[in-house]
Amino acid sequence: MRVLIPVPDHDFDVTEVAVPWRLLTRAGHEVVFATERAGTRPAADPRLLTGVLFGQLGAADEAKRFRFEPLLNAST
Repeated sequence: MRVLIPVPDHDFDVTEVAVPWRLLTRAGHEVVFATERAGTRPAADPRLLTGVLFGQLGAADEAKRFRFEPLLNAST
């Protein structure tokens, strides 16, 4: 099954994209990302990658480790 995941062009939560992508692809589904503007490579919120408050809040380590995997396999 093909699954569409819409994402904003910038400042999205890495976990909200990477974790569903990982679970869906592991289950054998094809995942396609759709951005606001065609051909745009989405950019995650940098604060969630570095930690919002002194490194205490932000994306989970697992999500950060494979955050670029979905984009490398994405169709535009």
